[in-house]
Amino acid sequence: RIINARAGFGICVRGGTGYEKDIFIMFRGTTMSNYGADVISDVRLGVETSKTGLPVHVGFNHAFCSMLPDIREFLGMNLDATSTVHVIGHSLGGAVAAIAADWLSSQGKRVKLYTFGAPKPGLEFFADRLTTKLGAENIYRVYHATDVVPMVPVYPFAHSPTSHCGYQL
Repeated sequence: RIINARAGFGICVRGGTGYEKDIFIMFRGTTMSNYGADVISDVRLGVETSKTGLPVHVGFNHAFCSMLPDIREFLGMNLDATSTVHVIGHSLGGAVAAIAADWLSSQGKRVKLYTFGAPKPGLEFFADRLTTKLGAENIYRVYHATDVVPMVPVYPFAHSPTSHCGYQL
């Protein structure tokens, strides 16, 4: 018997008091819901070109692209949200958040990126370009030294910001 599973991968919301003109886009980490689709995204190693023309992890990029129509729709319904787009993600969601932040920045949005225990989302060129586009002061990468997830995939994949290694717990 097949049971339909559904696990939301992300959420887009308007900011509350003090952040009324801000948008928050958040992505969760890997789960076993949806018949292990997240694990397939994680291990689908390879490089492809992102929506902005940069070299990124194929699995993380496909996860982002699957949500892009919904993100575009949300942004279109919130044109008066003219301040900052806060893009937040944990683990797999952190890698997706980095790719989303790059795309949002290319759309003229002011972006702040927050990742927690995220794997490396793209090649060094992607990490350098994202750091330059957002500014290192707008990227908050948090990780634990004993967590293997932020260490993968290995070189030539890299994290942003490239100017420092983030906030180690």
